[in-house]
Amino acid sequence: MSVTSRLPGLGLTLSFICLFNVGCIDTSVTRLGQHKLTAPAGTASTEVVHEPGVYRVKWVASKERSGTIEGSERWLLGGDRVGFSRTQEGTLLAIAGKEQFPLDTPLPKGARRVVWYAKHEEPSDLTKATGTVLGGAGSAIVVGGVLVGVAVLESALHTDDCDDDDTPSEWRQSDRQDTRHRGHYHRH
Repeated sequence: MSVTSRLPGLGLTLSFICLFNVGCIDTSVTRLGQHKLTAPAGTASTEVVHEPGVYRVKWVASKERSGTIEGSERWLLGGDRVGFSRTQEGTLLAIAGKEQFPLDTPLPKGARRVVWYAKHEEPSDLTKATGTVLGGAGSAIVVGGVLVGVAVLESALHTDDCDDDDTPSEWRQSDRQDTRHRGHYHRH
């Protein structure tokens, strides 16, 4: 088997290692400060943010029908309070830390409540374990893979084509089964 015929297998192996090392992401959703739209004027509901992130206001009509209120995105830290209040005039206010702002966007018919939500992404347990196991070895695998790849390509570029036109006459022995050719053997 020639070196060049091993090249696709090596590439596939290195690709698999790289894909496995990337791993998966677990996504979780945090919902805070839920407020029913039927709540009387002058009421407020707030909760404390435990995990920092970008939070948005979402309206909910049912499990199948909900949406995000554009322009409501806020970066919140742990310890900030989020929620909603309704003024005596009936204006719905969003509370995000020390900021309060009106939700001027008309909500769709059938909307029953609003809630602050955020999506958080973390590496999966498998990805964390792979990272721990590979640690410094992951770098060594990548460097080793690159070096092997360079060696394979270098070898492929300088492969002998078995053309005897430039071979010294003392190396030609066509009457033998095995012939000596530039320091290695070929079967003809």
